[in-house]
Amino acid sequence: MVSENLSDYYEKVAIESDVLYSGTGFMNYGFWNKNINTPADASKNLVQQLANFFNAYQGLILNAACGNGSDTKILTQYFNPTNITSINISKPQLERAARKTPEAKFIQMSATDLKFENNYFNNIICIEAAFHFNTREKFLSESFRVLNHGGKIVIADILFKSNFFLNKTFFSDENKLKHPKDYTSLLKKCGFTNIDLVDVTNSTLKPFVSYIISNLFKRYPIGVIKFLLPRIINISSYVFIIAERP
Repeated sequence: MVSENLSDYYEKVAIESDVLYSGTGFMNYGFWNKNINTPADASKNLVQQLANFFNAYQGLILNAACGNGSDTKILTQYFNPTNITSINISKPQLERAARKTPEAKFIQMSATDLKFENNYFNNIICIEAAFHFNTREKFLSESFRVLNHGGKIVIADILFKSNFFLNKTFFSDENKLKHPKDYTSLLKKCGFTNIDLVDVTNSTLKPFVSYIISNLFKRYPIGVIKFLLPRIINISSYVFIIAERP
């Protein structure tokens, strides 16, 4: 199972990611512009860009697959920390996350099996994690169930053209989506409406790769390159997904 080994995978690459993200705890490609100079700053900007898609910052929000909690910390700029529930399958990551934002709730839980009542949350956010899930459809179906009527889900996700050099710990064949139109069909199947899918590859993956190439021999050990290369060569597109529960 993907979820059973994924936590161990990220613990193994923690040292490499700490070097790349200056110890901030981020592990994202980020959202870049001319004023962004590092992966850590781009990752912060990514969370801010996604938060701007929500209509209101009241009520409860679920942060699905919160990683080390750096994104949760940024979300407190928009939402009351006590209204944020962050889940993850990794206990070590949750422990680190809770230290960053002790006012928020952190629960060890799979995003494809949400232990919440129907219509519980007003908003859901998921950042660069849905490609890990087994499967996206299960996650979206569960998200639809726990969202209140009129609630919004905002996702940053990566579509892979192949699994070359990527083992099943990283993502399963059952969860593969090659084209953005497949994502739209899946959202409609799960019941979502007002779907907006934006290809942001030029503001995420491409500048991230340019940064890595320009700093390849200046800053980062070979372990960082081994960590990143299998991902980069397999990515088809990077997309933002915004949808509502009617």
